[in-house]
Amino acid sequence: MAATSGSPRPPRVLAPTPECGGNSAASAAVAAVTMHAAAAGACGGSSRGIRSRRQLTDVEILQGFDEFLYHGELRDFVKAQRSFDRISSSLGTEEFDALVPPCLEVLEFSNQFIRNDTLLCLMYISMGCTLCDAPCETLVAAMRANATILAKHGATLMLVRSLDSLLGQEGRYNNHDDGMLEREFRLIFNCLYLQIVFCKHNDGFIQSLELGQGRLGKSLVSLLFEATKMCADTDCIPIKKVVLLLLQ
Repeated sequence: MAATSGSPRPPRVLAPTPECGGNSAASAAVAAVTMHAAAAGACGGSSRGIRSRRQLTDVEILQGFDEFLYHGELRDFVKAQRSFDRISSSLGTEEFDALVPPCLEVLEFSNQFIRNDTLLCLMYISMGCTLCDAPCETLVAAMRANATILAKHGATLMLVRSLDSLLGQEGRYNNHDDGMLEREFRLIFNCLYLQIVFCKHNDGFIQSLELGQGRLGKSLVSLLFEATKMCADTDCIPIKKVVLLLLQ
C-alpha cells in the first residue's frame, strides 16, 4: 500500500507469508481467539467491547488494512480496477445504487470465474474506487462512504452466504484450480474486513453479525471458527485473515 500523507510512519508492506501453517497454525489461532473471547466476556461481552472501542484514526485504518493483506495481494488492486471497469461498462453505469445489487446477486448463482471477477469489483468499491494511492484523508473518506453504500444493500449478508457456500465445498479443496478458490476466500475476507472496520460502531450492524446469515442459519462468527478449524487440512483458507477478522 502506498504511503499516505500525514502518516507518522508509512504503512509497511507485508513480507510474503504462508497462507496457512498446518495444524500448529490452526491450534495457535484457536488459542488466540479463545483467549480474546474470554477477555471480551470478562468485559461484558464482545458486542459491548466492540462498541466501546475508540474510533480509529485514518492512518490506523490504513495500517490495519495493510497488515490484513498478504504481500502478493497488491497485484489484485489493478485486477480489481479492471474488473470494476469491465462490469460497470457491461451494466452501463457507475452509479453504486445500480451497480452493487446485481453484483451481490451474482455471488449466489454464478460460476467461479464470474464470482472471482465480481468479488474483485466489490473489493475495488470497498477500497474507495482507488488503488489505495490517494492521500490518507481522501482515501479513507471514500472507503467509508462506499462501505455505507455496500451496507445499505446488504453486502455483508451476501458475503457471509458466499463464505458459507465455499466452506461447504470440501471436495474442491485439494483440486488444482490455479489458486482461484484461495483467491475467492481472500477477496471475501477483504471485503468483510473493510465492512466491519467502517461499520462496527453501528449497533444494528454488530447485532446482525451475531445472527444466522448463512444458508443453514450460521452466523459470521461461527463460520470463521469453522474456517479456523479447517485450516489444519487445507492451504486454501488464509488463516491470518480468519484470525484477524475474529479479533475484530
